[in-house]
Amino acid sequence: MKKLIYYKEGDHMDNRIKLNLKAKISETGKMMEKVKKIASFLKEDEFIEYFFESEKENASSELKLKKREYEIIVTYSSSIKKGPILETVGYSFFIDNPTQFIDFLEKINFKISCMIHKKSRFYSYDDIEIEISSIEELGDFIELNVQGKKEFEEQNRKKLIELANKLGLREKNIYSKFYFEIFKEKLSREEIN
Repeated sequence: MKKLIYYKEGDHMDNRIKLNLKAKISETGKMMEKVKKIASFLKEDEFIEYFFESEKENASSELKLKKREYEIIVTYSSSIKKGPILETVGYSFFIDNPTQFIDFLEKINFKISCMIHKKSRFYSYDDIEIEISSIEELGDFIELNVQGKKEFEEQNRKKLIELANKLGLREKNIYSKFYFEIFKEKLSREEIN
C-alpha cells in the first residue's frame, strides 16, 4: 500500500519566506518578448489547481492541490504581509492519491472552493522565477517569485520591484491576492451583473 503523503529524497517542509508579485497582463506576446530578452527559459507546464476552504481557516491563507501529469503537490500558504508584493510562509508535500486526500480534507470540513486550469511558461532571472500563465476564466498573468530566508527578505523585495519596473508592470494591474481570491471576486461581480 502506498503512503498517502511522502517526501522525495532531499525534500523537507520548511518555512522559508516566499515573495510573490502577480500582475494581470493584456499584451501577453509583448510581455513574453520582454522576458525572453532578459531571462532564461526553464520549462512549459500545464496543470490544474484545486483550492480548498474551511470556515475555521484563516481568510489570508491558501490550501491547494496542484495536479500535473507527473506529480501531485499539496501546498499550504499563509500571507504574512500584503501590499504590491504578497509575502507568504508555506509548506508543501507530495501525495500519491488525490482522491484519498480530498476525501480526508472533506472529513475535516474543508471543501473545494474553486478549480483553475493553468498553462504556464517558466523563466529564471537572477534567482527570481518568472511565470507567465494563461488561466481559464481569469486571463493572463505574470508572476515574479523569489523565496529565501527571512534575513534576505528586503534584498529579495528590492529585486522583485526592480524586475517589475524593468518589465513595465503597472501598479494598477498588480494583485496581492491568492488566485482563489481573484476567482471568487470575479464570481461575485458576475452574480451582481
